[in-house]
Amino acid sequence: MASWLTRIGGTDEDRPRRDLSPQGRTVYDEVRLAALKADGATALAAHMMSRLRELDDNRRALAQDDATLNLICAEIESEAVQQCKEIQRRLNTPFDLR
Repeated sequence: MASWLTRIGGTDEDRPRRDLSPQGRTVYDEVRLAALKADGATALAAHMMSRLRELDDNRRALAQDDATLNLICAEIESEAVQQCKEIQRRLNTPFDLR
């Protein structure tokens, strides 16, 4: 049977937070938020790496032995890499979750 906390929308994971002082709750909430940010950042990084590898494979398949086409595609690929890096850098700014 579900606990009363689960029935009102919480989870049993929230139990440690209830047992803390107000200052302890603040620290607990900050740690959970930091973990959420880390999970989001690593999920985004994994997604970017997978997609950029696909892009690199696609460039190689398209260009084959054509050096000029390879250079053109490499410039486009490089721009995509730079844009992904910029998206990641913006994650260092505070999330507006509060």
